[in-house]
Amino acid sequence: MRVVHILARQRAVPLHRVADVHHAGTPLEPAAVVPDWHPGACYIFRARIGVDMPTWLTALLSFTGALVTLFIGLVGWRIQLIGKRRTELAEEALLAFSQAVDSIRAIRHRAAWNAEIEEMRKAATGDASKELPEERYRLTLVRMRRERDNFLPLRKLQLLCRLHFGADAAAAFEAIADALRDIQVSAEMCIDTAAHPVVTDDDTRQRREWRAAIWAGGKDDAITPRLEAARERLEAALAPHLRADAALLPIAALWRKPQAWLAARRDAANAKSGK
Repeated sequence: MRVVHILARQRAVPLHRVADVHHAGTPLEPAAVVPDWHPGACYIFRARIGVDMPTWLTALLSFTGALVTLFIGLVGWRIQLIGKRRTELAEEALLAFSQAVDSIRAIRHRAAWNAEIEEMRKAATGDASKELPEERYRLTLVRMRRERDNFLPLRKLQLLCRLHFGADAAAAFEAIADALRDIQVSAEMCIDTAAHPVVTDDDTRQRREWRAAIWAGGKDDAITPRLEAARERLEAALAPHLRADAALLPIAALWRKPQAWLAARRDAANAKSGK
């Protein structure tokens, strides 16, 4: 036995007649005393009646509860899977980027070892003692070919980082590609223009810029600061995905949009009140 509310719609029926109606042997009691019924009016009555839940309703509720539990489990599994994949991708991207920076540092090193010079001469002429024209610039290109395997995975990681972490993470890999392009072009231009005399101040400035791109450590070196800035941007973009609570980031992302919207509205209101 329990109290249920019954919503009755009657038309021009006196209140005392409805109050005399019996349901399962229990009289309905009006919830409020109303002198007369108006056409189309709704009145709420309370009745103490016993209700047996149908079998089909019990089965439907059980099936619905199972579906809800399954849905929540699938959503939780997907969130955990995405968080794990992003953590692995962040680790792989940071390691590959650091390895690429180390390779560029080795390519731009000013020192030239006798072993690599002899190897370069032997590969070019077959004679390790025969000197090549502009060896110091050619050595840079040889080092780039030697370190090429360390740069091959970067394009794939750049695309994945753009999809998972945004443009800031992908821009760091663009800095690697730009640095390699500047080094290669500068070395080739120094080789091609070695026999050309330096005539104007622009020629002197241009060749100084080429040498600054080829070798690290000079006052005009612009590649090293660019790579360090790219490393900081990449670490800032990937660090949240390496924390212990990284699996909860997809859930937190759902709150960022309304939170950003509320912050923008609050800033707008403050700016308006300040004016």
